[in-house]
Amino acid sequence: MKGLTIIEVLIAMAILAVLAVATLTAIPTFLRLNQATAEDQAVTAHARTFMETLRAQWREEAAFTAEVLPVVPAPVGYRCEAAVSDPDPGAPGIRKRVALTCTREAGGNYSFIVELGRPR
Repeated sequence: MKGLTIIEVLIAMAILAVLAVATLTAIPTFLRLNQATAEDQAVTAHARTFMETLRAQWREEAAFTAEVLPVVPAPVGYRCEAAVSDPDPGAPGIRKRVALTCTREAGGNYSFIVELGRPR
């Protein structure tokens, strides 16, 4: 006796159908995760650019004292705001903390913080 019986073929097809359905239902989830990761990377790259530009500007004491903040366009779908504060009230003007908060229009916040000292 050579070949497969009809029962064996039907069982194999049922197993393949279950595996195909499981795989196909996972694809939209993977696509959503991929989109979310791309958005996270975009806002993180924006924050890095903002912070590096800030560091470059604040190497000058006048910009540090005046708290001049760089203008870096926010990623599409985000609104970003920067705030400057004094992390050490006991020694005002020595260090400054800059918090960049980016809010996604669809919901969710990202916060990035850097502390810089007065240039010498």
